[in-house]
Amino acid sequence: MRKFIIISALALIGFNFNATAQQGSFYVGASNIGVNHDGNYIGTGVSFISTGDNKTTLYGFAPELGYYVSDRVAIGGIIGISGSSIKDTKDKSFNFGISPYVRYFLHQGDNFGFYLQGGVDFLQEKSEDTYKGESTTTTWGVGLLPGVSYALSSHFSVLASFGTLGYTSNEVKETGADNRTNNTFGLNLDASTLKFSLRYTF
Repeated sequence: MRKFIIISALALIGFNFNATAQQGSFYVGASNIGVNHDGNYIGTGVSFISTGDNKTTLYGFAPELGYYVSDRVAIGGIIGISGSSIKDTKDKSFNFGISPYVRYFLHQGDNFGFYLQGGVDFLQEKSEDTYKGESTTTTWGVGLLPGVSYALSSHFSVLASFGTLGYTSNEVKETGADNRTNNTFGLNLDASTLKFSLRYTF
């Protein structure tokens, strides 16, 4: 099962901005989805990797939309697509994911906020490999995760979360092989559970 990973870095400088969201506010952002499922996720970005004549292209887009039903509770979701292709071998993959959630802010100050988020993740990857043939990997899960938010301005903020408590189910279908299913439940503190998002609040 191929892992599609896009790594991005943000340099952030913050001052004393009051970005506490209020009931009725909408927000949009760019995020990543499904990172806790066996290290796979859809992230926003494009990258090109070249090794001799072998060129690999990776792309991803995962917009986020949400709404504050109260000063402390937000509902939202992320829809993502991503893919990869290797010019030399003709290998390629395509991913689709969706992640609706409910987010409750335990604290919201001038800069920092702390929240708990409960949600559902669905992620499907279809790939064509020169040696393994075609395969489809379907993963879904439900979980609870903690997170922090930091205001960059009166409209922009960055959010991060780490760790998840929940249940995931992973099914792999490959050409010429038996289907494989893996179910897990528990607390996951692996580095792959780290998520980031950049948000703009109206």
